[in-house]
Amino acid sequence: MHSKKINSTKQRFISILVNSLDRIVRNVQQKIECLEHFILHNIVEIWLEAQSYLVQLKSLSFLNTFIRSSLLHRFNDPFTLKSIRCICTCFAEGSCSANEILELLLGHSQFVTAFTCDSSDLYPSTLLQPVPSIFKSLNFSSDSKCSKLTHGNSVSEKRKLELVRLLRVLYHFKIKQNCKGLQDESKELLFLLLSVYGATLRDIDLEIHSLMQEVELSVGSNWGGIAEMDYLWGKAVTKVREEMKVELHESENGGIEDRRKFLFRENIPVDSKMCVATASNFCYERSLNVEVFSIEKLLPNSVEDFEMPSPVKNPVQGYDPKFILQFSINSLLMGYIEPIEFCRLGLLAITLVSMSSPDDELRKLGYESLATFKTSLENSGKGKEKMHIQLLLMYLQNGISEPWQKIPSVVAIFAAEASFTLLDASQHFFFTISKFLMRTSSVNLKSIPLFHTLFQSSSIHFKSDRIWILQLLYAGLNLDDDAKIYKKKSILEHLLNFYSSSASDPESRFLILVIVKKSVKLPALLYHLLKECGLLSWLSSVLSIYGEGIDSDNKHSAIVELVLEVVNASLSSRTVTEWLQDTALEQLSQMSSYLFKHLTRDRYSLTEHISLVNDMLQVIVSTLRLSQKRKIYQPHFTFSLQAVVNLCRSIDTVSSYMESDRTVLLGLDVILMSTPPPVFSREDKLKFTEVIKWAVLASVRLKVSKEQEGKECIVSKVLRWVTASIIIGRISNLSLKSLESFHKKTMQNRSLDSLIRYMMEGDSEAMEDCGVNETLGAMILYLQQIVGRSNCDNASSIVLCLSLLLANSSSDSAIYDGINVRDNLMKSRGEIAALCSKILCPAETNPSWRWSYYQAWRDVALEQTEMEKLEEDQSCQSLFILFSNAFGPANFGLPVLSCNDLHQLGLFEWERCRNTPTKGR
Repeated sequence: MHSKKINSTKQRFISILVNSLDRIVRNVQQKIECLEHFILHNIVEIWLEAQSYLVQLKSLSFLNTFIRSSLLHRFNDPFTLKSIRCICTCFAEGSCSANEILELLLGHSQFVTAFTCDSSDLYPSTLLQPVPSIFKSLNFSSDSKCSKLTHGNSVSEKRKLELVRLLRVLYHFKIKQNCKGLQDESKELLFLLLSVYGATLRDIDLEIHSLMQEVELSVGSNWGGIAEMDYLWGKAVTKVREEMKVELHESENGGIEDRRKFLFRENIPVDSKMCVATASNFCYERSLNVEVFSIEKLLPNSVEDFEMPSPVKNPVQGYDPKFILQFSINSLLMGYIEPIEFCRLGLLAITLVSMSSPDDELRKLGYESLATFKTSLENSGKGKEKMHIQLLLMYLQNGISEPWQKIPSVVAIFAAEASFTLLDASQHFFFTISKFLMRTSSVNLKSIPLFHTLFQSSSIHFKSDRIWILQLLYAGLNLDDDAKIYKKKSILEHLLNFYSSSASDPESRFLILVIVKKSVKLPALLYHLLKECGLLSWLSSVLSIYGEGIDSDNKHSAIVELVLEVVNASLSSRTVTEWLQDTALEQLSQMSSYLFKHLTRDRYSLTEHISLVNDMLQVIVSTLRLSQKRKIYQPHFTFSLQAVVNLCRSIDTVSSYMESDRTVLLGLDVILMSTPPPVFSREDKLKFTEVIKWAVLASVRLKVSKEQEGKECIVSKVLRWVTASIIIGRISNLSLKSLESFHKKTMQNRSLDSLIRYMMEGDSEAMEDCGVNETLGAMILYLQQIVGRSNCDNASSIVLCLSLLLANSSSDSAIYDGINVRDNLMKSRGEIAALCSKILCPAETNPSWRWSYYQAWRDVALEQTEMEKLEEDQSCQSLFILFSNAFGPANFGLPVLSCNDLHQLGLFEWERCRNTPTKGR
């Protein structure tokens, strides 16, 4: 009963929000987007909370008001359309008819404009296109076969995407509710969708393709739908449809098919360059991409689902292979395209490459398209091209032993490129491939065609032969089947050896590097390259050759950047990092040392190569991260204080020339990943102040001084690193005998007061004139105030550090801006000693202590109750006040908070009472 009352209240509140929103959009001329979206978000959130109750109601009076008002006044707002889609989930229960909303939507005056405003076709609309080449179109700068296209981020593009998603949900429930009607409107909608469809794997095209399938399903199987328009898309479908309407009125039925074929050929939307891009960058993970856009993903069950951003995949460059294969099969069956034209457009190349797809549906479509093409080729007229293409098909057919057999992509790419080469007898490789096909009866699916013939060519065209086969090796390395061939045939060993030989040329060396870069993305080849081929040592040798000429040659910087991309890609594998951490970190450390030296030595020449600097820093960070995880007895990779200072100067130079937050963040990570260097002498402290100043400014610049996502903030890490350096510096300066006595003392008496007194006794250097101490102390206090009490896990370390810096300075040197810090502290000496006696020695004084970037080291043997922890924390806070007051804020007219003020206010007592469990509970 109580739940029903709450849900009824939620229903009334939704109604109030809907009416309020309706009045705002009707009466307020100026659009208040933030307010509208806030109200919409609350409507959706409450709706999802009370959904199980609302769907049981026979009528929802406010629902009609909400949808009509939203479509009338905010049709152009993507967020409003998304909200409507979310609320439409009630249709599944039958509380509202999907047809009613569909009718409103399809009849909207701006509905057609919303789809057509940004649509544009770039296809050549002709069959007379030059013979393309897969190898000539290879894009080596692409990071993956599924590289990014330009996404439409405009409001109109987002509105179109949300409109398609809303229509998908409505048609989904229309089918589920078995709603009749809107047949003619649905057919017109399909033609509209086809006219703006691009047949690619972009988000909008995948959504439109899914919507078209749902529209076809809602109309029924008696209607041809997409097939009725011969799988045409874009403006081509509009032109053909308009022409066919005229023909139906003016011609007899006998001439319609010929006219339809003529119109198809005149308006064919296929671009051979796009087909080549589809073949060379074939998206072997299409099924995973499409799964993201399933209808279930569009039906939010909670406000978290609603707030989740839409998935953005990296679409393949080219066409959607599924749709283009259906287009290919239909055009061949209908006789619209001649077989040689089919080859010239690149449709045969897509067909051949699809035979290597792990997706069963795509592979079967590829085989069906190939069988249809073979039949069409046999029935076509005679010609030289026909004979050579038949020879290629026979070569493939004789080597395939199973139905729908998946072939390696390197073989498929070879066949696809051959389908272009065999159309032009003037090409150099025409005779090479023709001769090979005539001598080879069937394809060997466990080897690379023509590898040894071309790679070790002794002809006068040996260089172009080698470049061609290297291009095949690059384009054909995509799947595990390819990796097995490359590994078994020792292809990569051949390439690495040839790279270092005198016979290699710059173009061949570049291609070998991009092949290696692509190889490390396949786990089977990555581990083989590192363990069996000595990849890291090989890459180090390449760096030593090209690294010295970055400032004078952009080609050298491109090679170095490529090498670093290979290293960083290799280090993304957990298996590899574990292997390196255990047995081979020295190889990576050697490379990182070279990069660090180059980065700090030639910082001015690197100012124009910011991405290269980032790659260098990323390799160094990865090396330091692995070094931290090693056993204590294993060699580690770290930097001296001078090296850290040089790094700060380099990052400052590079980032000031070209602002890059990523460069600064990576620089900070390098410093904080490195073990804190011991700081004790005056010279060290002067250098250390420079490091701290840079680190603080960098943290503020990055605006990461506050805790993020429950992780320790950067400033807190900086504070831990700084205090550890000073404490370790003082401990490391003790003599061996004193060190043994020190550790014995800390084990006997864990009080911080006794530790401080021991460290100051008999140490002449401790009283050295060191005016920089106060500067360091002020910096540490500043960092502690930024971090705050709740995020500070090393308060005792900060207290020890401040005590060592401030309480031991000579009277004459302890002057800070005219204020004698030591004299001010001497006035509170007794109070400081009493407070320190309540604090345990910090973790850095334990011989087992080790630096960790991710979290502070814990002494598991040290156990404290909650009250003991609270008392220690309160003592630390009181000491921070005393140290801050020692710098004389009262002299500057600033208000001063004393420890007595805290006691009089009863703040600490209140905290203790709050944390004391009440008896009887």
